[in-house]
Amino acid sequence: MNRQSLRNKLLDLFFPPRCVICNAIVHSGACVCGKCNDKVFLLDDIQTAKVKNENFDGICIAPYLYDDKIKELMIAYKFQQKTQYARLFGEKLAEALIKKEVVSNFELITCVPISKERFKERGYHQSKLIAKYVAECLNLPYIDCILKIKHNGEQHLLNVAKRKENVKGVYDMRENKHITNKKLLLIDDIVTTGYTLAECAALLKKKGVKSVLCGAVAYRPNIYLNDQNPFIMV
Repeated sequence: MNRQSLRNKLLDLFFPPRCVICNAIVHSGACVCGKCNDKVFLLDDIQTAKVKNENFDGICIAPYLYDDKIKELMIAYKFQQKTQYARLFGEKLAEALIKKEVVSNFELITCVPISKERFKERGYHQSKLIAKYVAECLNLPYIDCILKIKHNGEQHLLNVAKRKENVKGVYDMRENKHITNKKLLLIDDIVTTGYTLAECAALLKKKGVKSVLCGAVAYRPNIYLNDQNPFIMV
């Protein structure tokens, strides 16, 4: 047994891992108990959302609808510093991709970036944390290849009509020769209109990526949004 394995076993002995939902003790390496997994995280209704703009036409795989307990957990994750949920979200997204038999459609994993201002405000990059766990679960490389060069308004504060314009011209590419002719999985936390993912996917294609599949933890159909009542809390 190596030193790292011994250290992990000792930590589990004195500080046993607990379910991120109900706080029950779980086995080593787990982050949710069987009861909560069966109640909240069954993959029986995997979503396929349309991701499209003038320059890209694709899909986004999401294990859950953005509703009920998933909505509550996602809000806590994004706005209440519950970063321990990232592993759970990443594992479930990876499971959904396997179940949909689309893992052969990509060989690298990246994510939608956030601005320096948003990172400073939040203290972590929520989509990147999820994407790294997806990469770990699928044994694929994670790369940073997109930059956010403008600090635009938050999408969840805008109605459908304004969301499309809000993401235009706010992204650019890092210098990364490893993406040319590669198939990428592009990850975000939530997909609603799909405009953010489409904007980033179009940029990846323009810079030489062979194909882009999108993934998110949850899908909120934009039929719940309208010009008079923008959805305020993601």
